[in-house]
Amino acid sequence: MTTYRCKTLTVAGLVMHLCSPASAQDRPTEEILSEAQGVLHLTCNTLFETYGNNEDAMLDVIGLMVAVSLNNRGIDFTTLDLTPQEKDEIQAEFADQIGDICAEDADALMAGIVDHTVADLVTYY
Repeated sequence: MTTYRCKTLTVAGLVMHLCSPASAQDRPTEEILSEAQGVLHLTCNTLFETYGNNEDAMLDVIGLMVAVSLNNRGIDFTTLDLTPQEKDEIQAEFADQIGDICAEDADALMAGIVDHTVADLVTYY
C-alpha cells in the first residue's frame, strides 16, 4: 500500500463525512455501530486486501469508522460552521496522519488510526 493511495482515500472519506450529510449519519446509531462491528478488525493492509479493487467500498469503511468515532464523541461536524480553508486543512491533516501511520505500521488497526486521528483533529478544531 502506498501512502499516496491511502491519502487519496482518506481525503475522499473525510470529505464525504465532514462536508456533506453522509449516509451513515442519516441512519440510526445502532445500525451504524452494528455495521461497524464487521470492519473494526481491519488493518491498513487488510483493508486494501479486502476492498482494494473497490475504492467505493474502502471509502465506505473509512467513512463508517469516521462516523463511529464522531458518534462516540457526540460530535456532528455537519453542524459546525467551518470555512472552506478549515475544511481543506482538516482534510489534509487527516490524510497526512492516516497515511503516515499506515506507512509506519501497515498492520495497525484502521479503526484505531481513524479514531486517533479524529481525536487529534477534534482537539485542534
